[in-house]
Amino acid sequence: PWISLNTAEISSDIDTVELPKKVKSVLNTTLPENVHMLTLQRRTNNTILLRLEHIFEKYEHPTLSDPVTVSLTDLFKHVFIHQVDELTLDGNRRKHCIRNLTWSHDGTLCDKPSNHRSLRNMFSIILQPMEIKTLLLTISEF
Repeated sequence: PWISLNTAEISSDIDTVELPKKVKSVLNTTLPENVHMLTLQRRTNNTILLRLEHIFEKYEHPTLSDPVTVSLTDLFKHVFIHQVDELTLDGNRRKHCIRNLTWSHDGTLCDKPSNHRSLRNMFSIILQPMEIKTLLLTISEF
């Protein structure tokens, strides 16, 4: 995660608010150095939208540009993951439901089989350089 800080001037006539000291985190471990969490949003009581990105380009770094595996079960604490669905980037549709189209050289539209790759282990995902994956996690908390 990237954190930016700046100085702020606070007027003495403004009341300051005491923030709660206790913050509950659902993350059990840190992400790999080359992975950034773009979105972590609760959709319903039992679903979470998670969007992860590999932040390096291919050949940008000797090791950090390599594909990286993220274990979702290791990432979260107090959460049991029942199911993982890969969604389109905008998070509106399941990726396996998308039918891609391609153009032939004569300008006519042709069907192209979907290049959806099933997750070999649905609780571990592989991110290629510069890839963003949007996942819908079905969970229960304990």
